[in-house]
Amino acid sequence: MTQTHPPGEEKNSYDLIDKDRFWQQLAIKPGMTVLDLGCGAGRYSLPLARRLKPGGKVIGLDLWAQGLGRLKTEAAGQGIENIETCQADAAKPFPFGDQSFDACLMATVLHDFVSAGTDAHVLRETVRVLKPGAILAVVEFKKQLTCCGPPQAVRLCIEDIAVRLQPLGFIRFSAVTELGSNRYFSQFRRLPGPVLRDKAAL
Repeated sequence: MTQTHPPGEEKNSYDLIDKDRFWQQLAIKPGMTVLDLGCGAGRYSLPLARRLKPGGKVIGLDLWAQGLGRLKTEAAGQGIENIETCQADAAKPFPFGDQSFDACLMATVLHDFVSAGTDAHVLRETVRVLKPGAILAVVEFKKQLTCCGPPQAVRLCIEDIAVRLQPLGFIRFSAVTELGSNRYFSQFRRLPGPVLRDKAAL
């Protein structure tokens, strides 16, 4: 089933963050291959692709066909050639090999996976496709009542995220960075260790 209109798309996260602070802190460099997980229409993917040149690329994964179509059109219009799109359900095994990526970005999507009860699978697949030492960057809503964003009950504080990531071999290496009145950002590193496989995929 194709998702026609993802939650929160009407007020895209990227339009409401401190962009300068985000890009200053994000630990990426040219030549990396980065997975934009739950990329939507690619508001993060497009500027990310520019920063990965030369030699790097972004792969945007989402179930929303219309959003991926917008991303392709926008990338072509801007002459950005280092973006690939992948229409897939993140609740199923990712269509990528082990240790395929240098980094993964989850921009205001982890709370959706938690709300849907698919976060354990998504995070196990994420660690599987990341190389040892790779970066997982997470943008989320502050766990407080604000005028926009998801209900407070489904929001995640940094401790909520850490408790899910630490058993999978991730360690937080950056401070929590405020990106505005109701969003924050932090980064985790995948420690060396065995590749984790989701039992549902076996």
